[in-house]
Amino acid sequence: RTLVSNKNKKKRFARILQVFVLLMNNMRTTTTTTTHVHSSSSHCCVIVRRSRISSSSIIKPFIRSRRHQSCFRQTRHLGKVRARNWKSNGNGSGNQNTEAEDDDSLIDVPLPLGLAEWETNVKEGARPYRRVRFDNERWKRHRSIGRYWRHIATMPSSRVVRGLLAPCSFTSLIAYAAYVFQPMEPLGLTSTLPFELTSPLLGLLLVFRTNEAMARWLRAHDAWARVVSRNLEARDVIATHVEDDEMRECAGRHLLAHASALAARYRTNGERAVHDDEWANVLMPEEREAMESARENRPAHALRVVRSVVSASDAPMHAQARIADCIATLTDACTECDQLTSTPIPLSYTRHTSRFLLLWLSLLPFPLALSLGIAAVPATFFIAILLLGVEEIGVQIEEPLSVADIEGFVAELHKESAEADAQRERVNELIMRKMKTSQAAIK
Repeated sequence: RTLVSNKNKKKRFARILQVFVLLMNNMRTTTTTTTHVHSSSSHCCVIVRRSRISSSSIIKPFIRSRRHQSCFRQTRHLGKVRARNWKSNGNGSGNQNTEAEDDDSLIDVPLPLGLAEWETNVKEGARPYRRVRFDNERWKRHRSIGRYWRHIATMPSSRVVRGLLAPCSFTSLIAYAAYVFQPMEPLGLTSTLPFELTSPLLGLLLVFRTNEAMARWLRAHDAWARVVSRNLEARDVIATHVEDDEMRECAGRHLLAHASALAARYRTNGERAVHDDEWANVLMPEEREAMESARENRPAHALRVVRSVVSASDAPMHAQARIADCIATLTDACTECDQLTSTPIPLSYTRHTSRFLLLWLSLLPFPLALSLGIAAVPATFFIAILLLGVEEIGVQIEEPLSVADIEGFVAELHKESAEADAQRERVNELIMRKMKTSQAAIK
């Protein structure tokens, strides 16, 4: 009755309702399923046509800056593109995924230039330094009782801590604002009961995610250990049962090139060039050209060459079967590495953990400021470092091949291959000497 009696309120209510419907339409075209996209967008188009008000005239008063206008235009354009693709693919039938996609690629939070450079240098630049291999001395230092003081002393230079300075400072700023303005009692944020109830759930989220990341780390190292062991085994069988020197050396070169090409596959820019030079220096010129032509999957090309050489050789059947088993294991290891690189932990779990953790830490300063006063600022900072650090470590090792010491595995393979070849030559010389001595004794 109020809307009917007051035309201004009626117009204002209709305008707000249209803004809400258009925003929901825009949100659904970017995040929900294609079935719901077109059912909702058709209704929205009817509403807009009936009101004879364009979306730009409704939304523009609420968008102030040019950056926000460009972001809105890009999001709206992407929604139209997805709707067009949906129509071209047969209205969502066939191979379309009907599951809702929680895609955050549309949301790009612009960081300040200094903070973006800091993140690139500290977090991404630290990944090569995480590739370590231990010997006896490093293990002794690792388990020494002085590790506690050493780790505390090196905390300011820790790349994990330095990479988390921005979110930890944000929570500390909230704690300082809570101490200065004291909004706890008006907002009802004086009780710690919500944090006591949700802290076990937060701990479970962090533990499950970190355990899954550690499992991926172990899978990557196990895959590369199989690459090294089966590569050496295949070289030994080929050197023992393939009598033709050229064929034996060709197969051995391609086995070494397989490891280097596989390492280059999981490196970028300069590091990839180093591994490309490794397999290029191992192969002959014509073999190098064939390897370069197989740009999509060079490790598989190297294994195909080894399989063809062994099949064309005079090796017995049991040796060929053993080499085929080694090649199958190498192929399985390559497939597992590709799976670890292309498939992360379910994104919904990662996003929910990040949202839960940041919201929990953002609300924690309010009851802390009431009980601790100004001490809530450093307390919030260190609590954020501890909790965000656990989540950050899980994210870092979720992509294990970028921080695994693949170079160490490849160097170990080349070293052991050279030692095996040298020992094999010494054994052959010893056998030939024994045969000559026995023949001379018979004569």
